[in-house]
Amino acid sequence: MYRFRATAMQGYLLVAILAAIVLSVTFITTFSLYRTALEGQRARLVETAQSQARLMEAIARFDRIHAVHDPDRPPFESTLSQIRDAHENFKGFGETGEFTLARREGNQIVFLLSHRFADLNKLHPVAFDSKKAEPMRRALRGESGSMIGLDYHGDIVLAAYEPVAQLNLGVVAKIDMAEVRAPFIRTGSLAIFIASILIFIGAWLFRRITHPMLKRLETSEERLKIATDGTHEGFWLWDIKTEHSWFAPNFKSLLGYAKDEAFPEEFSTWESRIHPEDKERVLESLKQHLENNVTYDCDHRLRMKSGEYKWFRDRGVAVRDDSGQPIQMGGSIQDINDLKQAEEQLKLRNEELQKLSLHDSLTGIANRRMFDRLLEIEWARAQRSKQMLSLLFIDIDFFKQYNDHYGHQAGDACLKQIAKTLSFIARRPADLVARYGGEEFVVLLPETAEEHALRLAQLCQSAVVEQDIPHEASAVKDVVTISVGVCSVEVTAGMQAKALIEAADKAQYQAKKNGRNRVEVL
Repeated sequence: MYRFRATAMQGYLLVAILAAIVLSVTFITTFSLYRTALEGQRARLVETAQSQARLMEAIARFDRIHAVHDPDRPPFESTLSQIRDAHENFKGFGETGEFTLARREGNQIVFLLSHRFADLNKLHPVAFDSKKAEPMRRALRGESGSMIGLDYHGDIVLAAYEPVAQLNLGVVAKIDMAEVRAPFIRTGSLAIFIASILIFIGAWLFRRITHPMLKRLETSEERLKIATDGTHEGFWLWDIKTEHSWFAPNFKSLLGYAKDEAFPEEFSTWESRIHPEDKERVLESLKQHLENNVTYDCDHRLRMKSGEYKWFRDRGVAVRDDSGQPIQMGGSIQDINDLKQAEEQLKLRNEELQKLSLHDSLTGIANRRMFDRLLEIEWARAQRSKQMLSLLFIDIDFFKQYNDHYGHQAGDACLKQIAKTLSFIARRPADLVARYGGEEFVVLLPETAEEHALRLAQLCQSAVVEQDIPHEASAVKDVVTISVGVCSVEVTAGMQAKALIEAADKAQYQAKKNGRNRVEVL
């Protein structure tokens, strides 16, 4: 459930990121358009202020030249009168845009034209050092340009200012910033509103579509977790091209780490943990798998978090592209430290058994004492590993009659030949052939299912016949034969090893009862 919520939260975070991107793009687009419009408006105001200033200067020059014809009217008054007459027909631009003219009288700025929303007679001068009318103040200083600042009302305006040098006046063309910004604020608000609705609808659709998928994913992950936890194996994946690796939580646990503890996910991390004595063998096995597709199944030691080394069985298979080149590899490790320790103990016990001469003095194979000890060891190991354990119980047919007919020396030679024959067939390192007593033999077969045990028993039975040891006193055949009982068990808690012996002996008795020189399975 926690992973599901985390994944859902990641989905919501993705929606939030997309929403932030959409809103950011909307804002940036609106702001860019606003800046473009602002600069366009600024250019128009500059052009207006400059053209008006040049026009006034031209009128002033004309009036100065023709002032001789009207001595009662000074040139300045004549020029100002013409400017005012023209201004009366100028309605401004936009809702707040207007054109102003002023001059400096002492420490005051005196406006000479009526403002758009005020009568000339009601205009009040502005102190020259006031924070208001900054564009006009700059024009009266002889400066030319544009700015955003306070006008004579104290409103923030976009203004272009220009001096009228011929008349010592200043010209300002201005428009309120509120009017410049208003359409973009309305457009931006509408765009954000529409984007918000679309984001909400998109988020709702995203949740409606992804929620069932996330639920199925959660169920799949839970099932996989139950399956992997039950195997007690640590799974891993390796991207061969990028050298990046992924280790499942159980992998970390097997190495002594907490499942949520940080763990470097690089191929070199795994390689550096291999025991120095095992590294060359492991890497060669891995190379053979990648290059020649040889099965990768390797027992080696890995360094734990504590620094100690433990034995693991490492198995994996490569995923290949269309050309057969490996691109990824996946597998698992299994803790076999107890098994390796048991094998080491078995090795020590074998050495101990050798020292105790637990072998039959006549045939050279293991005697009953050795068989009993090894049966105990293999029984415990089969119980831990859940592997099958099989036993063949063998008896030479009519051996008493053989001794009576050929003598005990011939009987001893016969026992030796049969022991040699059985040992040749059951020759895996873990297999044990022992003389159980008199003419009885046992063959202990660890990790062997019934089918394989039966096949071995049949091989033993036929191989003895093929030795062609004469037996004229036999009621079955004119050569020595054997009867074999087979029993295979999966060892579980509470079972006793002697039950295996009794069952195999019972099967061997059944073989005798059914005519000898045969194999019976119980």
